[in-house]
Order: sequence, then C-alpha cells, then structure tokens
Amino acid sequence: ERFEQVLALFRPRAVTLLGEGDPLLHRRLVEVIGACVAQRARPLLATNLSVGDAQQLEALVLAGLAGAKVTLSSSTRERYRELKGRDLFDEALTRAGQLRALGVPLLVELWLDK
Repeated sequence: ERFEQVLALFRPRAVTLLGEGDPLLHRRLVEVIGACVAQRARPLLATNLSVGDAQQLEALVLAGLAGAKVTLSSSTRERYRELKGRDLFDEALTRAGQLRALGVPLLVELWLDK
C-alpha cells in the first residue's frame, strides 16, 4: 500500500526495483510490478539472477516487467564461485537467457576480474 502511495506521489516514468538481497526473493514482486504498470511506470529489475526459476520469471514478465539490470560479480565461473561462496554462474546465465527469450531487454553490469 505504501509503495502505491509513493508511486502516485512521484509518478515516475520508470522504477528500478532492488533491495536488501535480490528482489527476486520478495514475496510480492509480481504485485509490485503490477502496481508500477498501473501507474504507467516501467518496472525494471536490478538482480544478480542467483535465485528464481523460469516460472517466476514468466510471471514477472506477464505482470509487466519492462527490463532488467543484471549484475555479474565476475566473468569467470571460478572467480564467481570464489566471490559468492558457491557456483551459481551457470544458473545466472540460464536465467538471463530465459529473460531474453521472454523478450525482456537486459542491461548487464559485469565486474572485471584483475
């Protein structure tokens, strides 16, 4: 409810959804995206794609997700595992491919390795 009030007050053209941890973990993300669309604001997602599944991503697109900024902590699997503590590199790339297949434009933020 508070989110909708802020949207109505600011009337933004676009809203980047992020949070403490990945926004894909937010239990009401589909509703939040729907609220953005209802206020004519383009909902954009900031994520590292380390969580989520194809069904969730499809639901977000159906709700009106307009784009995603994907942050990869490394360009290599080994460094990614070292930084994250587990190997989620392929999963992130798979989810990025799923979003692209659903027609979601992606902006990629890639940390360069030393």
